[in-house]
Amino acid sequence: MLQEEEPKQVQQEASRKWSRKTRITIMIDNDVLNSFRQRAQEAGRRYQTMINEALRKVVFPK
Repeated sequence: MLQEEEPKQVQQEASRKWSRKTRITIMIDNDVLNSFRQRAQEAGRRYQTMINEALRKVVFPK
C-alpha cells in the first residue's frame, strides 16, 4: 500500500513546487544566456534553475 501512495505524494510535492512559479518571457543578452547554458550543461542541471538561483542571490542577499 505504501508503494502505491509514494508516487502520488511525489506528484503532490512537485505540484506544490511548481505552483510557486510564474512563466514569463524576458530578453537576456546572448553572452549571458550562453554562459548559463554552458555552466548548466557542465553541471548536469537546467539553466533556468541556475538563472533563478542567481536572481535570488541578488534579490534576497543573506
